[in-house]
Amino acid sequence: MKRMKNINILGGNTSTASNLAVDTIDALLMAKGQIKITSGTSDPEVQQDRVEVNGSLIAFGANEVDPAILIERNLRLQNTNKPVLNVIYHPKYAKISELFFGTETAVFKQEVGFKF
Repeated sequence: MKRMKNINILGGNTSTASNLAVDTIDALLMAKGQIKITSGTSDPEVQQDRVEVNGSLIAFGANEVDPAILIERNLRLQNTNKPVLNVIYHPKYAKISELFFGTETAVFKQEVGFKF
């Protein structure tokens, strides 16, 4: 069984330059390797969409050279006032993840000695 370790976010429908669209993802994305946000198109005339994640992005990196989160999208002149990637933390995904990963637990150690 081959395990996936990377997450690729692909572009869908593209918009015109006057209408900047947003690709919205409601999730907690966790990758052992890399989260890659691809451009979706190689045509420079087509305006790429922004990505908005309501939740979290967690990646541990493919290796020490490649970044954990790789953004290949570019909004050209609109980069100055609108980010390509906007992550809005939502605590409900952290609460749901407690079902899979557990919660913090206090552990106490007590040594008992016997004297004869």
